[in-house]
Amino acid sequence: MKKLSILTVLAALLLFTGCEELEKLCNISAEELGFTEDFTKHFNAAVYVYQQTDRVLRDTTLENAGTAVIDGAICTRTPDSVVIDFGSGVASALDGKIRKGSIRVGISGDYMQAGTEANLVMRSYSEEDQMYDGDIRIVNVSPNANTPALTVEVIKFQADTLKLTSTPMNAAWVSGFDSPEANDDEFNFSGTATLENVNNAETFQGIINSGTPLNINTGCIYTFVSGVIDLVPSNPDKYPTVGIDFVDGDCANVMMVNVDCDGNSLQVPLNIK
Repeated sequence: MKKLSILTVLAALLLFTGCEELEKLCNISAEELGFTEDFTKHFNAAVYVYQQTDRVLRDTTLENAGTAVIDGAICTRTPDSVVIDFGSGVASALDGKIRKGSIRVGISGDYMQAGTEANLVMRSYSEEDQMYDGDIRIVNVSPNANTPALTVEVIKFQADTLKLTSTPMNAAWVSGFDSPEANDDEFNFSGTATLENVNNAETFQGIINSGTPLNINTGCIYTFVSGVIDLVPSNPDKYPTVGIDFVDGDCANVMMVNVDCDGNSLQVPLNIK
């Protein structure tokens, strides 16, 4: 707890001076780095939808009884479908955010077995009053029972004019896949996701290499524990290419944005949420 408090205070102290230094030395304003926060916000929201769907599909109470309450949502299961209903508003016990609407999942086979595919859509779904419309595909690609692995493909995850899509991203589980607990899930995420402004077709491609994957843990309310995203804009004359480095191993509301400044790397701390 002490480590988290010190890190959070340092981030707050550095936030203003870092952005001021960036504009002074590199002629890049804090507003021009706004796309980094847009990307992490949308990616974070999409990851929660995957996480919630995943834990619902692994829930043995739901499988046996056909209904269960999971992270506040009323969940109902049939042999080939699941409805995850947040109703008119439910606060998550994991991150405190209020979500409304529902996630509808179609599935054939046993989710815990390799080859099984789940396809989900959102209906009147919102997070903190931000409406999202989307389709996501999850496929179990585990090579064996001891090495759980899935691919998560964001076909569309859109809020207003910002649309997130991805290639099938790899979710390599570290722990918790076969556990009934919700707050012990940990996995490493890698692949490529793209955020597009549909009004002007500008895109920001986020590349997460397998050597520095995003470590995601439900025990951390900020979702991303460590890892690096290289964020490449389609319009380099307007936006810089940046590297987003989540503070290694610490659950804190801070990410370091690395910007090239005339051949030198400058780090600017920004909030994850």
